Amino acid sequence: MGKKVYRVKFIDSFAIRHKNPPYMNDKQRILELSERVAALEQNLNAYHSFFDFSSEAIFVHRKGLVLDINQTVTDLFGYTRGDLYNRNVIDIIPLKKYIPVIEKHMATELSSVYTIEGRRKDGTIIPLELRGKTILSSVGDIRVTAVRDISKQVVAEKSLHKKNKELMVSKGQVIEKERKFEALFNISFNAYIIHQNGVILEVNEMFTKLFGYTKEEARSLNIFKDLFPDKEMVRAYRNNVSHSKRTYFVGKQKRKDGTTFEAEIIASYEVLNGEEVRLVTIKDVTELVESERSLKEKNEELTTRNRELELISEEVVSSRNTFYQSLQDNQTNLSKNDLQSVTVFGRWSYDFKNDRFTWMDEVKQIVGFDNEKVESTIDNFISHVHPDDRDDLERSFFEAIRSRHLFKAEFRFKTHTGKEKYVLVQGIVTFDEQNSVDSLVGTMLDITDRKEIENRLKRQKDHYLKLNEELIISRKKAEDSEKLKTSFFSNMSHEIRTPMNGILGFSGLLMEPELTDEERIEYTQVIVDSGKRLLHIVNDVLDISKLESDNFKIILSDTKVNRLLDNLHSLFGQDKKVLDGNIKFNLYKSLSNQEAIMMTDNNRLSQILTNLLSNALKFTEKGAIDFGYKVVGDALLFYVQDSGIGVPDDMKERIFEPFRQVEGHLVRQHGGTGLGLSISRKLVTLLGGELILESEEGKGSCFSFTLPYQKPKVENAKAGDLISHKVLRDNIKDVCLLIAEDDDVNFLFYKSFLGKRLQLMRAHNGQEAIAMVKENTGVDVVLMDVKMPVMNGYEAMKQIKKLRPGLPIIAQTAYAMPEDKKLAFDSGADDYVSKPINRRQLLEKIKALCMKGDK
Repeated sequence: MGKKVYRVKFIDSFAIRHKNPPYMNDKQRILELSERVAALEQNLNAYHSFFDFSSEAIFVHRKGLVLDINQTVTDLFGYTRGDLYNRNVIDIIPLKKYIPVIEKHMATELSSVYTIEGRRKDGTIIPLELRGKTILSSVGDIRVTAVRDISKQVVAEKSLHKKNKELMVSKGQVIEKERKFEALFNISFNAYIIHQNGVILEVNEMFTKLFGYTKEEARSLNIFKDLFPDKEMVRAYRNNVSHSKRTYFVGKQKRKDGTTFEAEIIASYEVLNGEEVRLVTIKDVTELVESERSLKEKNEELTTRNRELELISEEVVSSRNTFYQSLQDNQTNLSKNDLQSVTVFGRWSYDFKNDRFTWMDEVKQIVGFDNEKVESTIDNFISHVHPDDRDDLERSFFEAIRSRHLFKAEFRFKTHTGKEKYVLVQGIVTFDEQNSVDSLVGTMLDITDRKEIENRLKRQKDHYLKLNEELIISRKKAEDSEKLKTSFFSNMSHEIRTPMNGILGFSGLLMEPELTDEERIEYTQVIVDSGKRLLHIVNDVLDISKLESDNFKIILSDTKVNRLLDNLHSLFGQDKKVLDGNIKFNLYKSLSNQEAIMMTDNNRLSQILTNLLSNALKFTEKGAIDFGYKVVGDALLFYVQDSGIGVPDDMKERIFEPFRQVEGHLVRQHGGTGLGLSISRKLVTLLGGELILESEEGKGSCFSFTLPYQKPKVENAKAGDLISHKVLRDNIKDVCLLIAEDDDVNFLFYKSFLGKRLQLMRAHNGQEAIAMVKENTGVDVVLMDVKMPVMNGYEAMKQIKKLRPGLPIIAQTAYAMPEDKKLAFDSGADDYVSKPINRRQLLEKIKALCMKGDK
């Protein structure tokens, strides 16, 4: 289609007045020409009226040279027709960076609307919208360009963009909060319920464990009908929540199986998707309530027993005092000629000059002696007194002689029949005319029954005092345990939330479209580091749980000590304090690589040293950290020594207790779960050593432990070792990898970095994996998840090995314990990786297994 040509003839009044019209003789033709001129002038006037009163600035130009402008140009840019006439408008109005854009549009007959920035005569920069059209006239191509000021529009668009951006940020914050809430909702140690008027909308994982319902079952429940065991609990809940936005009380809750438990219940109002709901937190406190109840009962029992004991003791003391007073009152009146006054007690007398006892029948009955049958001398009498009481008895006699006062003594006496009795002897000394001792007269009382009662009461009192002390200690331990438990959960919440905040927060930031590549890399690294920190916390909790329950196994293997320490030195050498030169990080080894091989648990030795080195770096700001080992007899002495803050004497043993670091510190400078040292000590013990701490506060610490230097047995090289010495095939694009994985997110992760290197196939469970191996002989390697529905990975590996014994299988699992690794190998796995997966390590294992045998 050809180009349209618009031919326009421009005539102004000056040209008409000065142009020599052709000679006409015909009057009619002159008249006709005059009418045409008048019509043209009228059209020209109309054109100028439209041209000058247009709201848009209009430039008429040829190749940029201005032929005409309207009044709006003058009003908008400040230039007059004289300023611009026959000048190149492209050099005057637009900014230089927009000239290529203008020239591009000028090259077209009819340009689309486009925007640039222009400059007024006073230098002000304004945004402009342009559109132009080329017209073919009698004088050549003429360009008409209409220009519009869009300053207000730009301001409005910027305002709208800002509001949209704020809205997107707000929306992102809401999404981030929802994600954080969902994550914390599901990882909490307490059961959470969201309900509306009793109807359950959502529950978390802990609810399913505590109550026994699945999440699907829970959504069909009503908390008042199904979780509260009686109407009183419902009434208590309704009364509490109706008076407070946030309420707390303790009561019973009912499980799916009908059993009940004591619960701590916290309810609060929340807004979810614009609707008001109730968030209920439930914590099982049955053990705490039972402990408090038992402690209260024991305290009440102890109080009652103590009171009874006090009453009995008061009664015994009162009776004894009365007896003593009565005895003393009677015996002060005793004389040599008045022995009859003491007949009630069993009277006796001793003649010093003749060394002879005389006693009445009551005394004979008490001591079992007979004057006619037994020699009644002082030596014979003393020989029947218990050896431990003889000194006190003689001392009482001699004191009475010296002081001439009443004497009194309690002692054990062995009767003639061999029976031992407690007796109370009281008497006075008489003197002759020469003031020499003449005789002793007194009474004897059998107090055996009373002594037995007193001893029994004393034993009971001692028992109850001991019980009281034990109860006080138990209560103190319970209080300490609860305090420690509360502090631990508070700290764990902080420790878990911190990396979770990094993961969720920076994951949200990655979705921002304006991020630079450097920012995206930085945020991704934060997410990776936070994930590693969270994984470390989870591993610590799992380890201490297994260690506390004695469900922890040590796997001995050949351990290359020098290589292990070199790896740790490289890893911790990347710490900022070391790289900045604030800390000198030194490794000392005492054996060659060939000699430094021992039988121990390689992973646990690495874990112990990692914990000790992490602590050393954490608590040392400047100075040096030395670590390594020495040969001591038949053992290797490992050590980590730092110049950090040290440990106070009263904390040297307590820091090894689980969670002890968190006790009493709501905000701590250094962070951590407080489990590392406890785990390390238990692991060292399991490996046959003892973890020792030497420290001085303010000067540093040294942790050391010895392990038996048991050299490995010389055995044939394992298949895996042979494979590692082969040249690995770099080009593995032809390798077919079967991934048995039920989780879509995990498979997407594998696909993202293996899809471009390998041919991938996927099975959703163990049964599918077996079927695909049967149907596809081209499968080269299997990556098998051990936990899947329908059939787990362990069973699937056994079946696959029966079908194709030479087909390499890599087991992959979220379980990270050595016994899980052993179970995988026992089921037929050729190699093993644990989640989170190390991409490079997995790829190298696949390459290595491709060299193993044939299909």
